[in-house]
Amino acid sequence: ANTPVTADPAQCREAGSDPADPEPAAQAVFVAWTRGDTACAAELMTDEALDELFARDGTDATDEFQGCFEQDEPDPHMDCTFTYPGGSTHYRMNFSPTDGWQVYEVYQVAD
Repeated sequence: ANTPVTADPAQCREAGSDPADPEPAAQAVFVAWTRGDTACAAELMTDEALDELFARDGTDATDEFQGCFEQDEPDPHMDCTFTYPGGSTHYRMNFSPTDGWQVYEVYQVAD
């Protein structure tokens, strides 16, 4: 197995620190997933979302980041989207004053 490339968890946490901009956090989660770096991702995700994302192997993922969009349903949140051939992966995120941006749900949509 490949040895995960790990980032400093403090840097990962920092990626989620700007209440106005969830994009660095979403991108840090994606990069962590492609590296198998759960320690980094854990700074920016709920345990449930982490398990959901890392249940799939991200090693060779080449998803393209499409940005983050405000959504009102089912509750107000940011939806950060990555596309790949055949579909897209969405990170539902909320900002918390204590934890910064957190991905609380990961879901996929087929084209």
